[in-house]
Amino acid sequence: MARTRLARQVASLRQALDPLPEPPDHRLEEPPGVGRRPIRGAPMSPAPLPDPAPAPTESPHDARPLTVVVVEDNADARDMLRVLLELRGHRVTVAGDGPAGAACIVALAPDVALVDVGLPHLDGYGVAVRVRTHGAPSVFLVALTGCGQPEHRSRALAAGFDEHAVKPLDPAEIDGLLARVARGDGRSPRLS
Repeated sequence: MARTRLARQVASLRQALDPLPEPPDHRLEEPPGVGRRPIRGAPMSPAPLPDPAPAPTESPHDARPLTVVVVEDNADARDMLRVLLELRGHRVTVAGDGPAGAACIVALAPDVALVDVGLPHLDGYGVAVRVRTHGAPSVFLVALTGCGQPEHRSRALAAGFDEHAVKPLDPAEIDGLLARVARGDGRSPRLS
């Protein structure tokens, strides 16, 4: 009796695993001057793929790891930047307001600081002034802002920032800035 039950289970399993019949081919062919009519046949071969683009000789991810401070009051934006930079191999410290960010930058003297200009308690412009006047003049400071007009860029540079980046940030732009700093050509002309 156990054998019969086992045989039925095996037969049921085989039946379930048998391939289903192929559905009819409903592709349509349109010869000139004739209406559509179904054709049967093997599927068309896919178009050949284009040759892959040559690999770049230098990737921004190949740059040496940098020490980066992110000063951003928006927790989601701060975490996104932290994770992106850590995935790129950089050492990241974060701060959520102006005074904490300025203190962190002065204490750590990182290679780069990405600073939101709209911070609570002390805005990003004030952070830049404190950093430049209190012992971290060589830190590459990047102003992060939602404003991209020339007057905003001028204000950021006048406050002591080396660069002005407009949100939302493009990861390729961040990679380019960090690669410049890693190569040593990212410093502001006033520090040369």
